[in-house]
Amino acid sequence: MDGNGNRVLIIYHNQDLDGVVSASVARLYYSFFNDVAIRLVGYNYGEPIAKIEDAVKIHNPDTIIVTDISFGSDTESVFRSWQMNDLDVVWIDHHKTAIESSERWEWPVEGLRRVGDAATALAWKWFGNKAKEEDEGWWKTWWRNTPLIIQAVSDYDVWNTGSNIGWDNILDIQYGLRSKIGLDPERAYTAMCSRIKSNLDDIAVKGKAIRDYERQKFETQAKANAFRGLCCGYKAMFVNTLDFGSLIFETFDSDPDIQVLVCFSVNVGKGRVRFGIYPHPSGGGDVDCGKIAKLFSGGGHVGAAGFEVSIFNAVWMGFTHTNDIEAPKKESDKKEVPRDNRTLAC
Repeated sequence: MDGNGNRVLIIYHNQDLDGVVSASVARLYYSFFNDVAIRLVGYNYGEPIAKIEDAVKIHNPDTIIVTDISFGSDTESVFRSWQMNDLDVVWIDHHKTAIESSERWEWPVEGLRRVGDAATALAWKWFGNKAKEEDEGWWKTWWRNTPLIIQAVSDYDVWNTGSNIGWDNILDIQYGLRSKIGLDPERAYTAMCSRIKSNLDDIAVKGKAIRDYERQKFETQAKANAFRGLCCGYKAMFVNTLDFGSLIFETFDSDPDIQVLVCFSVNVGKGRVRFGIYPHPSGGGDVDCGKIAKLFSGGGHVGAAGFEVSIFNAVWMGFTHTNDIEAPKKESDKKEVPRDNRTLAC
């Protein structure tokens, strides 16, 4: 198929498999066209928006695909500026806070956004529909059925514990894929393409061995680096760890006096602190993690969210500046919390 010399820039969330694999799905679609130049740029919440602006200037794309990521308060203005410069913009996302913000925009952005399905599954759906419009035979051969690798990555990211694959199997596949792919987009693309029509049994076996080892190591380290506090009025367990994943639930799932689990890690070189927020399986039923993260210019889902701040702000920042994490009902009721005055009282 003729790509007419189109230049495609794929901007993706570079901190988890959902972002990396959803970018691979977009790359797969455009790889079927002749004469299309494809470039990938990873981005994470809290990074300077100049990183994206510079990438657009360097690669001079005709089409921009944004998957599993948005740009905080700059999202609307960034997308609008691209559209006003006659660029085709496609945005694929599943983060509740970003989607809710976009519903107030007065102009549309092409793509697929839905809470409950991860970006990888949404990308497969979106580009599969585009393929069907191009060539139904192509769609039947490649896109009609959702591959196991797509479902497994997606179910893990949205914490679909009722997945028909089986939750333990989902976790094993996740760890196996991490060992094979890391967060490298080239390895992710190769792994995805090679597994579109095959099972993941060998990856699951490898992942189970890794998971068993990591569970034992994490439990010892996490409990030594954990402390109790408050997160927007909720009883929280704070854990200094690099692993923002399932192991934290397995380690603290039996503690009935926790409502929120908060992971954090310090990147001294960049001068940043990364936070991940999760409701506790037994006591966090009324917690909206996405709303908490949005207070600090982050975002995410009801059941998982995150943000980054500078080390300086992290020292002084606190989750107890308010007990009300509900969005103000009226414009006049909005209270702006100065970024440098969020005090930590945990």
